[in-house]
Amino acid sequence: MQTEQRDHDDVRMVGWCPACATELRADEQEIAGGWIPCPACGGEYRIKDIHQLDMLRLRVSGVKGTPAQLSRLLEPWGISIKADTIKKWGQRGIITPIGHDGNAPVYLIWDIWEAHTRRAGYDKARRSR
Repeated sequence: MQTEQRDHDDVRMVGWCPACATELRADEQEIAGGWIPCPACGGEYRIKDIHQLDMLRLRVSGVKGTPAQLSRLLEPWGISIKADTIKKWGQRGIITPIGHDGNAPVYLIWDIWEAHTRRAGYDKARRSR
């Protein structure tokens, strides 16, 4: 039996295992399926639940930033939200800035996460990948 070696460029970090804190990485097929196994403890977890837990941790830490900063911060999780999208949400009143950094509005990461996952948009975005 031959095992397929993953190219590092083909996988993305999606979070940490809730049971053993191992970093979890997924390829496009696993991301599209919505589930990921932990190579350390053998548990299987919904990617959505892992993202939710990680965003809660960031919320408790009070993580905030400009649209560009938050867009870059979310990329390692495989969460792609463009800075322009965050700006539009602010303009539409979906999210509210907590301050400004120069001319750029500053938002809480949790507010961005809630806007991203509202009305089942998160599940729809996951399926389209």
